[in-house]
Amino acid sequence: MSQGPEIVIKQTLAIVDAAFTPAAVANYSLSVLVSAHRIQFAVLDIQRQTLLGVKEFEAEHQDFFTKQELLQSLNNIEPWLSLPFHQVKLAFFFAKNLFIPHQLSASIDKQLLVKNHFKVAFAESLQTYPFPRLDADCLMAVPQKALDWAKKTFPIAKILALPVCFLQKSFLLETTIHVWLDGRNMILSVIKNKQMQFCNTFSYSTPDEAAYYLLFTLQQLGEDAQQTTLEVSGSIHENDGLHELLRKYIYQINFAPKTAGFYFSPALQSVPSQQFDLLYFLNHCE
Repeated sequence: MSQGPEIVIKQTLAIVDAAFTPAAVANYSLSVLVSAHRIQFAVLDIQRQTLLGVKEFEAEHQDFFTKQELLQSLNNIEPWLSLPFHQVKLAFFFAKNLFIPHQLSASIDKQLLVKNHFKVAFAESLQTYPFPRLDADCLMAVPQKALDWAKKTFPIAKILALPVCFLQKSFLLETTIHVWLDGRNMILSVIKNKQMQFCNTFSYSTPDEAAYYLLFTLQQLGEDAQQTTLEVSGSIHENDGLHELLRKYIYQINFAPKTAGFYFSPALQSVPSQQFDLLYFLNHCE
């Protein structure tokens, strides 16, 4: 009988500055961004406010949280997961993240959504952050195995909803239209006059599909792409397929600047500013 493809975890990136010292982790903060197919880590020296390293892992042929052995193999091969960091901030992002108006929330089948941690985090963030209260719930469809793994691996972690952190950054940057992509999913927000006009998530499998969702959404919102400035971050790089597509239709595309408030160690200076900006920003997100 034919066997399915071998389940493999692949490290796609590891950049660690020489200043990183395992013996000093009591002074470090670890930020973790978890999606269905990818996990990213970044280490911040809290006292020096300096980012020391990033690592990224992807699952080949299978989502991380489909089988327990994937999670166990990650724990076995990545030493950062067993270090006693002073602080851990962990954000989930899955395809079924939704932003919905309060008046529609009663019609959503909440049996399909694990949202207890995230709705609370969303509400608390909006009460304490300096931007207007948003009339929406943040519902997160998070696999139970993902939650179990996070609680066991990082018992001190503060659990965050990534769309909330994304919105916090969008408001701080005062960007009008902002998109973050992880290679399979995106978050898109439109903010005008310090009020959220739109925020939602989409899944995509090709650059053409991602471009279609972006352009269609802008059209539905009455935005003229030929006069639009779009800020992009995450898995998009200058002159890659998606960037080239968007340049054909959108007036101006800006890559997100480096996250403010941190120094970057020499090893991280060459990393494109937009690639891990939301991972870094988890350190600011509450």
